[in-house]
Amino acid sequence: MKDYKGIRELILRIDSLGPLQVYDSERWFNYVSMELKHKQTTLFVATIDDYFTHEVLSITDVRGFRAVDDDNKAKLKPMLVELKELI
Repeated sequence: MKDYKGIRELILRIDSLGPLQVYDSERWFNYVSMELKHKQTTLFVATIDDYFTHEVLSITDVRGFRAVDDDNKAKLKPMLVELKELI
């Protein structure tokens, strides 16, 4: 991990975007938040199918992000590029 402080600040910016979804190669989850612990980035996600659940994904398991509205789509893309560079 190259820049621990930079990643923490970026996580705050991503969390402030609003409704996002995360893909893990099998299904899309509703993004709840991201956390950096012990130099490992994890994502807290939720599913709403037959019942509501919370799950934790490692950033290495995430294959895609998407924003719900067009304004956030434009903001999200450069943040994800920056996140990839920092990790």
